[in-house]
Amino acid sequence: DQLESTEQVIFSMARWVEVKDPYTEGHLRRIAGYSERIAEELGLSVAERRIVRYAGILHDIGKIAIRDSILSKPGPLTDDEQAELRRHTDHGAAIIAPLRFAGEVAPIIRAHHEHWDGRGYPQGLRGEDIPIGARIVAVVDAWDAMTTDRPYRRSLDRAEAIRRLRAGAGPQWDA
Repeated sequence: DQLESTEQVIFSMARWVEVKDPYTEGHLRRIAGYSERIAEELGLSVAERRIVRYAGILHDIGKIAIRDSILSKPGPLTDDEQAELRRHTDHGAAIIAPLRFAGEVAPIIRAHHEHWDGRGYPQGLRGEDIPIGARIVAVVDAWDAMTTDRPYRRSLDRAEAIRRLRAGAGPQWDA
């Protein structure tokens, strides 16, 4: 019971990230749902789909440690601000470390900004060295970011978002 209560606190903390930023309202629910459905289409087991769903909910929990002025900045980030924002993946993995599912979920949280060509962060993983759950969450996260309004730009229409995903298939995302 204690473990379950701790997990509920962590999931609530993930929701705090959304509350801090009105542009991300519903983001975690969408990422979790889309990621789980893609995992199912790819033939992942029920247990693997649950892990991908948890990672979708928790993928940005590390943003709790990022200054609000960076998260809501309406223009481009400075190099220092970008470096701070990129640390959210490591912060997220550390935040969930005490949980019983951390061994499976933390690598996804940490790697959801890795790129297929190795140019992502934080580790510069490439190709199949990136956990499948992180590859799924990365595509879904990009889709959601493109198709919702953000402080720095309006949402893209569906056709443009699809075009950008296809253009990034290979260099950025697992095709």
